[in-house]
Amino acid sequence: MFKDKRYNLIAKYVLGVGFLLILMVASVMNFGAVCSALGKGIKILSPFIIGFAMAYLMRGPVRFFERCFEKCTLIKNWSFGVRRGLSILISYLIVGAACMLLIAIVLPEVMRTLIALVSRAGDAMNGLRDTANQLMVSLQIPEMHIEEIFASFNSFFGSLIQSFGSATKYLYSFMQNFVNGALNTMLGLMTSVYVLFAREQFASLGRKIIYVLFKLQTADGIMAVCRRSDQVFSIYIYVRIMSSVIVGLLTYVFMELMGYPMSMLIGVVAGVTNFIPVFGPLVGTGIGMLLLLTESPISMLWFMAFSIALQQLEGNYITPKITGNKIGLPAFWVLVGAVVGGGVFGMWGMILGVPAIAIIYALGIALIESKLIARGIEDQT
Repeated sequence: MFKDKRYNLIAKYVLGVGFLLILMVASVMNFGAVCSALGKGIKILSPFIIGFAMAYLMRGPVRFFERCFEKCTLIKNWSFGVRRGLSILISYLIVGAACMLLIAIVLPEVMRTLIALVSRAGDAMNGLRDTANQLMVSLQIPEMHIEEIFASFNSFFGSLIQSFGSATKYLYSFMQNFVNGALNTMLGLMTSVYVLFAREQFASLGRKIIYVLFKLQTADGIMAVCRRSDQVFSIYIYVRIMSSVIVGLLTYVFMELMGYPMSMLIGVVAGVTNFIPVFGPLVGTGIGMLLLLTESPISMLWFMAFSIALQQLEGNYITPKITGNKIGLPAFWVLVGAVVGGGVFGMWGMILGVPAIAIIYALGIALIESKLIARGIEDQT
């Protein structure tokens, strides 16, 4: 009887492994079709993906207002559904008002800056050409080589302007994608409100499914991983948002104090690109330097020095102060998460690759320490 059970178990494992191998081989042989099917599936489910992401981000503010209402003598006796609905409504109204205020302040300034930048582009290019010409003459570069350099320079900018002109034919596709994105966002907003209302039911359903599919010990391990993942992701996302806002504001204040133009545009660019770890600040600095190069090379150099100092301040003081070492990821693994995530999934991979690596790192360290303790080996570091 015991042998029969053991043989049945072995047969189940063999069939399971064989099925997985067949599935993997079929996926590799039809990689294009699999990617196309996954893309269509993600496109269909995008409203729900957006909704769950919005609900996850808004969970913190909703919890904050729920705790405030529990302490308020006027509201604490109201029904739970009313308190939660009011918390969701206030949270979304505050976030929506902040976004609208930011757009109302930033967008007109950015548009004016871009229009002025385009109108001055010709004069700026002539000034850069004269400066470069004087520099080449002072370096005693032969005139023939100077002409070749400027010919290549003019050819590059001619092709760049031509590419901008041909980009207008993609306007219809852009508008179509914009409308689809707006509709998905509206559906996602509705989904997020429903998820926030019933978040305990969703969490309970998830736990029940895990404990039904896996053994007790395995299910406990999965739940521990989920709790750790939730902690790391929530801390990481909120820290990136706060640090990006701080970097954008400090950049704007520096530009205003120095009297440099395009302060609002460069501040917005610095804040937005700072959300991408490791490489985002470099991209923001490069864009700001290119914009200031049209005004003055000296202002570009001062901005570069400020950006380097600000990146050091943000990486070594602001982010650790906000995080409080709750993620505990060395700088090398931050770089690994950004590079690997960006190489596989693009920009979103760069953003989410760091917390994913942080989770794997924390679980790996915990597993190693538990094995060392089980073997009676103390950590010598």
